[in-house]
Amino acid sequence: MHYYGKYRRSALAGIFGMFNAILAKWVKLRFKKLKRNWNKAFAWLIKVARQHSKLFFHWEWGYFGTGRI
Repeated sequence: MHYYGKYRRSALAGIFGMFNAILAKWVKLRFKKLKRNWNKAFAWLIKVARQHSKLFFHWEWGYFGTGRI
């Protein structure tokens, strides 16, 4: 992580985006009100990421949604 983060940070954005998509899919399965809407699932995930940025390593670096925020 630290090697690619130091020299090719842009290469990690795709991996982090896929990881966030997997998390959004879990959110859709977990919460009934977010079941049918990807945008609401991603919005919920970004809200949690900003409140608790230490839950996942890529959130500490600022990769919340589909890109770096």
